[in-house]
Amino acid sequence: MAPIDLLETVHSLAKRSDDNIAGIPKGLLVILIMISGGALVVVIYGLARFMFPEKEGMRTVGAEQADYMREVRVRNLNNLMADYAPRGPYRQRQSNTRVVK
Repeated sequence: MAPIDLLETVHSLAKRSDDNIAGIPKGLLVILIMISGGALVVVIYGLARFMFPEKEGMRTVGAEQADYMREVRVRNLNNLMADYAPRGPYRQRQSNTRVVK
């Protein structure tokens, strides 16, 4: 092995300057990495939006179906109130708000 080859190996293993990495200052390198990371996020978001479009949202229901759904909700609420509402002397009447003793 020639002495020149050994010198090149030692030079490549030597500690680099802390100020520059690949001839670019550390601050600039950090900023470039942050900008390229942001650009990568934007590109991935664009690809995902193109490849997986949003599904259709909720459709507006007709008046007839809205009335039926309202009726079902009221019926279920009345059933729940009948099953789980407090009973006893402190229960309030539905027609009158005073307490029954």
